[in-house]
Amino acid sequence: MPNLDPQRRKSDEAHGALTGHKCTRCREDLVFVRRHVSPMRLGPPATTEFYQCRACDSGFALNPATGRWKPWATDES
Repeated sequence: MPNLDPQRRKSDEAHGALTGHKCTRCREDLVFVRRHVSPMRLGPPATTEFYQCRACDSGFALNPATGRWKPWATDES
């Protein structure tokens, strides 16, 4: 179900921007893909940032609050 609440996009990191984070598989720079903030109706908002490696097509999700990384299945687009 789409989120119909008005939300402003945070522009501190642009889509496709290189970051200081490195891929754990090939050690290449990760590219910022998007940031997701969970809706208020689900409780306190949780932020997740998604990164992708252009070299090996690996994807990673970062929880900035805890600093934990986990694998993420990227789209093949």
